[in-house]
Amino acid sequence: MAILRMWTPSAGETCEAMSPNDLFTVGRRPSNKIVITDPRVSADHLRFALDEDGSCSVVDLSTNGSYLNGKPLVKQARTPLSAGDVPHAPLMPRPCCMASSSCK
Repeated sequence: MAILRMWTPSAGETCEAMSPNDLFTVGRRPSNKIVITDPRVSADHLRFALDEDGSCSVVDLSTNGSYLNGKPLVKQARTPLSAGDVPHAPLMPRPCCMASSSCK
C-alpha cells in the first residue's frame, strides 16, 4: 500500500491510500479522483499508479506539462516515484507527493 498526499486550492489536502493496480487521476474532468476546475489544468492532467510490486509511478497526460522535483515530466511516459518525490501541476502550490506512510 502507498499513500498519495495532495493539496489543491479547491479540495484542500487530500490523502488517499492506494492498493496495487489502483489508478488515481487529476484534472478538470469530473470523472477524475481530484477535480481542479481551472482552465490551466488539462481535462486529464496526471495519472498515478501503484503496481503489484509496490512501485509507484506518475504519467503526465497534460497539454502544457507537469514537473517532478522541478524537472519536466516526459509526456505520456510512466515515471517511477519514490517517497518524497514532488510531482507538480498548475494550481498546486503545495505539490502532491507520494509516501509509504500513513495519512497522518
